[in-house]
Amino acid sequence: MKNLLIVFCTISSLFANAQDPFAELEAKHNFRPVMNIGFLPGKATTVFPQYIEGKAGLDKFIKAEINYPEAAKEQGLAGRVIISYAINDKGEVVNLSKTKESVQDDVLIDELIRVVQKSGPWIPGKVEDNYEKMKMTVSYEFVL
Repeated sequence: MKNLLIVFCTISSLFANAQDPFAELEAKHNFRPVMNIGFLPGKATTVFPQYIEGKAGLDKFIKAEINYPEAAKEQGLAGRVIISYAINDKGEVVNLSKTKESVQDDVLIDELIRVVQKSGPWIPGKVEDNYEKMKMTVSYEFVL
C-alpha cells in the first residue's frame, strides 16, 4: 500500500508541475483569444488558433514570402486563391489543400500552400483548455 501511495504521489506531482507548452508564447506575444464561442448554448469554450503575430502578422508574412510564379505571369494567370489547412495541437500547419471556391490554377495554389506551410509557430486552438487540431482558411489575391 505504501508503494502505491508513493507512485500515486509521484504521478500527481508530475501532472501538477506540467506546464502549458504555449504559455510563454502567449505571454510574449500578448495573445488574446480571437473568438470564444463558449457563450452559445450547448457549445464548449472554444478559442481558435492564432498566428504568433496575429492576423496582421500573418498577412505581412504571406506578402513578404509570396512569389508570383513566372509560369503564371507568362500565361496571364491571376485570381483569388483560397486554401484550407489545420493547426494541430502542437501549433504546426498540416492538411493544406485548395478549396472549391479558389481559382483552379495549381501554379498559384501551390505557391500559397508553400508559403502557409512555412508559417509558424502558431498558438493552437483550445476547447475547454485542451489544445486541439482546428481547420482554418486563408486567401490571397494574385494580381498581374
